[in-house]
Amino acid sequence: MVSELIWMQLAADQQKRQEHEKPQFPCSAYYTDWRKGEREGVPWHWHRELEFMMVVRGYVQVQFGGKRADLREGEGFFCNTRALHRIWMKEGEPCCVYSLVFDARLISGGPGTVFDEKYIYPLVSAKAFPGAVFVLSDNRHVKILEHMRAAHQSCRQEGQGYEYDVRYHLAKALLLILEENRACLSGGGKEEPQMDRLRKMLAYIHTHYASGITVSHLAASAGVCERECQRCFRSFLQQSPMDYVRQYRIQMAGKMLLETGAPILDVGLAV
Repeated sequence: MVSELIWMQLAADQQKRQEHEKPQFPCSAYYTDWRKGEREGVPWHWHRELEFMMVVRGYVQVQFGGKRADLREGEGFFCNTRALHRIWMKEGEPCCVYSLVFDARLISGGPGTVFDEKYIYPLVSAKAFPGAVFVLSDNRHVKILEHMRAAHQSCRQEGQGYEYDVRYHLAKALLLILEENRACLSGGGKEEPQMDRLRKMLAYIHTHYASGITVSHLAASAGVCERECQRCFRSFLQQSPMDYVRQYRIQMAGKMLLETGAPILDVGLAV
């Protein structure tokens, strides 16, 4: 079954609250249409699950790990566990994306298996590897995209034994990603200290967005100076701390308008 992703429930630290329709088959398939002035993308967030995303119409921009990439129809993105990322309309053009969000244990079978030790753990434990983009100009990427597309199609059709097909195509895509990036995955790597600081500052914003927030407040929440605060936001989010605060307040205002129907003035004052 494929669900339309209309609104994403996020915790204060921007972890997505992922609930699979079938807990015994922890894989959720989504499609999302974005239009200017309506839903224009997925805000900054992270989740414990792995994610594949493919553009089926239009153009999108993905941001993760301090990187930014523009993707067109047929291209896609892999997001590793706990990686902070955002997907947005490019230049306000309407677009549609498919995505698959799944627990790594669906592929590995759980800790202690050969699948986990040889293929999944080296990937998900590599904190220095937040994700990767796949473009049509690279033949190696085309194979990964084909498996992504086939997995999503199996979820849409739900034919006899489709769970086997989904698991097969997800596993093959992950194996190709592992092989292509094995050099940078060796040793697991360490997450940049800036990312941990950024999560703390984002959590502060998401908890106190309705109050007066300054760069000084954000810096103190992560135990850094104001210059380092500015550097973290610029490095990973490509925007200033206060730009993010304003953007998040607008996001929360939109959520309140959709869910409560409160007057615009009341919503504005609330955020």
